[in-house]
Amino acid sequence: RQVDWLRHVDAVWSYRSSSDIFAPYRNIDAFLDTLLFVDTTTTTTTTTTNERNKLAVWVQRMCKAHNAREQYVEELMRHIPIDSFGTWLHNTGNRTIPRIPRVSLIRTVSQYKFYLAIENSNCVDYITEKLNTAIESGAVPVVFAPNNVPDYRKILPLGSYINLADF
Repeated sequence: RQVDWLRHVDAVWSYRSSSDIFAPYRNIDAFLDTLLFVDTTTTTTTTTTNERNKLAVWVQRMCKAHNAREQYVEELMRHIPIDSFGTWLHNTGNRTIPRIPRVSLIRTVSQYKFYLAIENSNCVDYITEKLNTAIESGAVPVVFAPNNVPDYRKILPLGSYINLADF
């Protein structure tokens, strides 16, 4: 049953920054804190990119994404070694990804130079925890943003990530 006063409200609440009530997938303040104030004294971020012994990793649960990200990753796997955890293009670890503690995910990703932080959809301002995972682990995020959707330039310095759509 709808509250009477709510019928008089005309507002949009979404992950889009242009909405009346901006509610990103993750708390934007927590994201910016992660981006700007990564604690480099922790074991998950002290490994420099040059000291990491593995090249790239992809961790995913959802298959057949809206943007065909699997095809991009599959083609990339033909050219460089990528460890893939999960159900699609699985080549290491468990085929099913249980809900593991975030600290374990960060510890795993911190062994790699690059983290494929590819969303399952390309929508304006739609960025999930995948980007945080790359940043928290110290890996270079590899994203897929055709026509800069979502626009990572709004939140990351140029040269700090790789956009597959540029190639």
